[in-house]
Parts: sequence; structure tokens; C-alpha cells
Amino acid sequence: MCGTSSRWRAGTTKETLDRALAIDPSNVVRGFLLLPPDDEPGSVFAYNQPCTYTLGAIVRRVSGGSLVEYLRPRLLEPLGIDDLAWRRDDTGAELGFSGCYAPTSAIAALGQLYLQRGVWNGERILDEEWVVAATRTQVDNPNEANPDWRQGYGFQFWMARHGFRGDGAYGQFCVVLPEQDLVLALTGQSPDMQAVLDAAWQHLLPAVDAPDLDAGADAGLEARLASLGLPPVHGDPLPDLAALGTVPTAGDVQGLDTVAFARDDASWRLTATVDGRELSVPLGEGEWAVESPLAASAAVRPGDGAILVDVRFVETPHLAHLRVDLHARTATAEWQTQPLHDGPLTLRRPAD
Repeated sequence: MCGTSSRWRAGTTKETLDRALAIDPSNVVRGFLLLPPDDEPGSVFAYNQPCTYTLGAIVRRVSGGSLVEYLRPRLLEPLGIDDLAWRRDDTGAELGFSGCYAPTSAIAALGQLYLQRGVWNGERILDEEWVVAATRTQVDNPNEANPDWRQGYGFQFWMARHGFRGDGAYGQFCVVLPEQDLVLALTGQSPDMQAVLDAAWQHLLPAVDAPDLDAGADAGLEARLASLGLPPVHGDPLPDLAALGTVPTAGDVQGLDTVAFARDDASWRLTATVDGRELSVPLGEGEWAVESPLAASAAVRPGDGAILVDVRFVETPHLAHLRVDLHARTATAEWQTQPLHDGPLTLRRPAD
């Protein structure tokens, strides 16, 4: 998952980062500071990742340690967050603007801290003045396309039609609703992030203060939530794949070179060669087979004999679709959502 200030969009965001790196590929901060502004400072809104990276560099320089080391005693430990890691660049510095891996409960705790104006279990963690300033409009952005992205921007927080929020790419949300005394934390894969918020405003908000007219509604909701899951690949059973051998790829398939199948106890195992290295995962049929940071499901698509394989990188929002043509004996692949920083062999929570 990504950090609360890491909404990656085409245009000014990625372009600014790329332009800074073009000036100095080894030092983002230096490249950013040497990059002249396109407009008069303060005259336009531009979501700008190098700014956040530079702020992180300042914290590292002043504290003498990493961002996680700085945050651990001051923020993470008081909130009970012990499962957090941050992706680093080639210099060893945390990205700051993106690549923060943490469970949904950590996002909820951060939102609760801001809902409580910086107080946690009776202890002040953040200055109240900071919380107030960070969660109100510091710059207007009326020209943004989506309604919940043109309500103003604070300090690393977006204002919204209801409350305020931090975003992560592909649908990571920390939504704080002070009027409803509510925090909404979401992690997942939702390319249409505005649609997620639209659903929350349409369905969740009216229900917050609605009277409980059905004594069994809570139990029914709990049962439904417990039954939810990501659907596996559906189709015909896998045939004997041992005779396939190594299958080459066709066209540009994101660094994928070859795929091969082998019997692994009672199931089949897929081994993919990606940029010259191997990625291996068992295949579930009618279910997900999970191994370390990977989950995979496979079936034969009825009618054309192609093997469909979905590979989920369970510590991230990402899903890869593989298709193996049994007649042509070639493989193709595509991402459901394109990873921001990583390739298939590094799509997992980084080491602390």
C-alpha cells in the first residue's frame, strides 16, 4: 500500500519527479531545487511529490536516522503500529511520498488520531495547532476533475465533500469525518477512486445516524462480510501440463520471458522467468493457492483452450493476468493496475 500523501496521477506529479531526476539522477532533492517553477509560486495548485521527498530528506538530515526510526517512538509505538515498512530509493532513503506498507488497522489508527485532534489514550501525540492547520484548506484547487479532489488541499491531506482524507494510489484511503465521529480506512485495488467516495457518501453516511430498525441487521452484515472474498479464476479444469515444456512470451509483456508448469504434490505450479529471474507459485483450481507474498488461481477458458492465471501480490493492491495459448504455445500478460515503483519480483513489503 501507499502512504497517505501518495496519490499518483499523470501530469504534474510524475512529470515533476521525472524532471528532477533528469537534472540529477543521483539526488532527487538537488534536481528538484534546480528545477525552475513553471508558474509564479503560490499562483497554481500542483500535487508535487518531490516536495514531500525533500521534507523527508530534511527530517532524515536533522534526526540523523531514517523516517521510520524517527516516527517509531514518536508516532508508531504510541499508536500500537508495529508492522510498517517504507520502500527506499537507490540511495537508501524512504520515498516519503509513496511506498509505505502498513495494515489497514494502522491507517485507521492514524485517522483516529487526527479525529481526536492529536490525542491518543489521553496523551498528546500531535500539536493541536498542527492538526487544525493540516486538515483545513491551505491552497485551493478548483480545477481538479473529480469533485472530492477540488475541495482544497491542506498539509498532506485532501479536503473532501465530507471531512478530509489521505490517499494512496489505487484506492488506499484514510477518510476522517469529524461531524460523524467516524474514520473510514480502506486498502485494496480501486482504479476509480472517486467512485469509492461516491459510494461512501451515498450509502454509508445516511446509515451512520439512522435508527436501528432491524435487530438482526448487524448480525446479517457481519455474516455477509465474513463470506466476502476475491473470486478465483473460473473455467474448465487444468489438463496435464507436463508436456507443455517452457512457453515463450508473445509481444511486450512487462518483462515476462517464459512460463512453465510442473506438478507439485496435488497441484500444478507455475514458474515464470521475469527479466532473467524466476518467480514461482502454486496454482489453485476453483480457489486461491497462497504461498508467501503470492496467491494464484488458474483454469482453462471454455471454448478456446487458453489457460488463464491470476497472480495476486497479497502485500500490495496489484494483480497480474497471464494467458497461455495451448495451441500456439505462447504466453501473454497484463496488469490489472500498473505498479508504481516495482517489478514482479519485488512487489512485496520491503524489509524494515
